[in-house]
Amino acid sequence: MNLELSDKIPDAKAIWFFKDQLCKKGLTKKLFDLFTETLNSKGIIAKEGSMVDASFVDVPKQRNNREDNAIIKKGAVPISLAKNKNKLAQKDTDARWITKNNERHFATRIT
Repeated sequence: MNLELSDKIPDAKAIWFFKDQLCKKGLTKKLFDLFTETLNSKGIIAKEGSMVDASFVDVPKQRNNREDNAIIKKGAVPISLAKNKNKLAQKDTDARWITKNNERHFATRIT
């Protein structure tokens, strides 16, 4: 299964529910063992890691019309941008309005 940038992602509650079901069924260790085995088979050796909250990078505000915004929110590229590669290169179609510490930011999420 391949994920695309335009794919819908589950919300926090869905992820929590999935994790809770894995724990209740005793599958967490099996899942991580399978994950480690898959990485090792591809020559990737993970020693340790940590998970942190996502960080945000502010980006220039986009000046799109309503139709283009609707298309971007669906994960597609508007025709007006696709025709002009220079204009498309200046647009961050992954950026969204985000509230962090009670401040509004137009930003791209990174982890």
